[in-house]
Amino acid sequence: MPTQKTQSSAQAGKVETKEKKEETLATRKQSSARQEEAEKLITHHMGWSALAGFVPVPIYDFAAVTGSQLHMLKKMSEIYDVPFRDEAGKKIIAALISTLGAAAIGKALAASLIKSIPVIGTATGLLLMPALASASTYALGHVFIKHFETGGNLLDLDVNKMETFFKEKLQEGKKIASDLQAKSK
Repeated sequence: MPTQKTQSSAQAGKVETKEKKEETLATRKQSSARQEEAEKLITHHMGWSALAGFVPVPIYDFAAVTGSQLHMLKKMSEIYDVPFRDEAGKKIIAALISTLGAAAIGKALAASLIKSIPVIGTATGLLLMPALASASTYALGHVFIKHFETGGNLLDLDVNKMETFFKEKLQEGKKIASDLQAKSK
């Protein structure tokens, strides 16, 4: 026959379990709200990065895209209550981009530099660079959603662990950018 002490312990366990479930549910709701806000931020900055890709001066377009991505990262850090430092953000962006390899970086650089060729080069660069800028912003944003959702901060991102995920999201971003470009025609 259960004693009064045993019954009290069982009831306390049920209350504790109920409180844990409520806490878990609240955490999920907060996480979902943060993700939704971060997704909107990514979409917004994809547009700004694409516009930055239209900068007609080679290399300045890279600087403008990086500025947009850095701003996105700062705002995303605010959403997730993660301290932000410009220098750390710049290093992480560069490290993630470097995982793409020399060929991919060369293509992006070529898309920028081709703008220096009058008429045809400018037109080609203006077609290529905005899509690349938008796709890389999409990928970068999703890397940080994933990282911040698991409790990470700017200083503990393992670029090597995120490399495959970044490349997958870059491909998704290219498709989205291509679809948006087709819709705008």
